[in-house]
Amino acid sequence: MKTITRAIAAAVLLAAPPVAAQDLRPCGEEGRGSVVPDLGFANVSCRNCSIQLRTGESITYRFSSEPALHGITGPGRDRLREGDVLVAVDGERVTTDAGARRLGSARRGETVRLTVRREGREREVSVTAGERCMQAPRAPKPPAPPHPPRMHAQATP
Repeated sequence: MKTITRAIAAAVLLAAPPVAAQDLRPCGEEGRGSVVPDLGFANVSCRNCSIQLRTGESITYRFSSEPALHGITGPGRDRLREGDVLVAVDGERVTTDAGARRLGSARRGETVRLTVRREGREREVSVTAGERCMQAPRAPKPPAPPHPPRMHAQATP
């Protein structure tokens, strides 16, 4: 009986589609953005943190301090509040590589546990991940070169 159960489990695993890394597709204006996980907030603010977005490829977070959450979106509505501080993702501190990786690897429809600090107290909040388009900041356009002054010919009488 155990052999049959193991054989069925192996067959189910082999038949299941492989779980790929986050499938970031280009999106947005001129395809300059990437579809990224939406865990209930649009922006973060923190000191010494970075977000690297490679269009259509990957998003990488690095946090030296816990980020504050801003722009609460659908998945976070009624769960997160503007200014909540993100402490951990699925039990992994967000300031660790594992926690930052988990933040960027959530899949649409997946339940993710966020630990946030609000009013000095930590609490766990479960959100169902969605997707949103994130665009890398556009480099500012260089100023147009000045036009040379025009010489106006004066009519002679």
